[in-house]
Amino acid sequence: MTRGNRPLTVAIDASWLRDGGIARMAHEIINRAPDHVRVVEIRGGRANAGLLTPVDLAIAARGVDADVIWSPGFMPPMARAPGKRIYITIHDLTHLHSYSAAHRLYFNRIIRPLLANVDRVFTVSEYTRQEILLWATISPDRVIRVHNGVTAMDRLPAHDRATQAPPYVLYVGNRRPYKNIDRMIEAFGRSKFAARGGQLWLTGACDPAIDGLVRQAGVADRVRYLGWLSDDELAATYAESRALIFVSLYEGFGLPVVEAMTAGCPVLTANTTALAEVAGDAALTVNPLSVEEIAEGLDRVALDDVLRARLRSAGLERATQFSWDRCAVRYWQVLTGT
Repeated sequence: MTRGNRPLTVAIDASWLRDGGIARMAHEIINRAPDHVRVVEIRGGRANAGLLTPVDLAIAARGVDADVIWSPGFMPPMARAPGKRIYITIHDLTHLHSYSAAHRLYFNRIIRPLLANVDRVFTVSEYTRQEILLWATISPDRVIRVHNGVTAMDRLPAHDRATQAPPYVLYVGNRRPYKNIDRMIEAFGRSKFAARGGQLWLTGACDPAIDGLVRQAGVADRVRYLGWLSDDELAATYAESRALIFVSLYEGFGLPVVEAMTAGCPVLTANTTALAEVAGDAALTVNPLSVEEIAEGLDRVALDDVLRARLRSAGLERATQFSWDRCAVRYWQVLTGT
């Protein structure tokens, strides 16, 4: 679609393009823009989730010469921009579940009403789509589910970081409370896998809270902190792991689950929120509130070679459903109105 004799212009809120999962998603989509689309950036270097971000976004949207505005993050503008279609992506509603009362108040009193200024909301799972519909009470045709893609870990350069390592299970992610790290560590401490010398590897650095949990579980000598990993280091670490342990209490998608599957790494995850949707039948799922279930599941995925082989095969097949190409095609269909 063009306007007059010039390409359709889509302005991206570049405040979300610096780093992290949202930035990666946005770059994957931007890099696949159709030839007839001109992409420009607004709000580069500005706060992406500040109190006044909706005001700043509205000003930038009005001032840019563009047909379409897309914010890869959850902030809607304070007002509409005449003659321009506006889209945002809401990846999850963690602010309503796992943040402070002030966060919840801001989301409910500010963000929710401002969704009236948005033409369409993208989201990353059907679970989150249903949450948004229930929370925001907006028309179902305005909320569009597009599953994230994933970088295929088996296609990245080989790396020897994990070579010759002792048997280990892996956790990939941050340490926020909803990630359920405390139950995961307690379950690891109770597991036969740990008793037999298996290790738990976690991305990121050690911190006092985690160190306290590890010592309380009696497994300080069996937990390793990996720090920051490059993509090729992460790929090797997934590939050599006995399993990914990802039993969050809440996820809007759960990218590590699919990353692990692309590397042929069996997955133990929660049977709740979007994790059950994303994992399908290709992972072993447990009640994330039950330390006993997590420990039993950990032992099964780490020690049962028949189960591990089945999960590996099923995971590789499941991961093919999550393609950045497919994701980008759907985004650009909606953004361009084609």
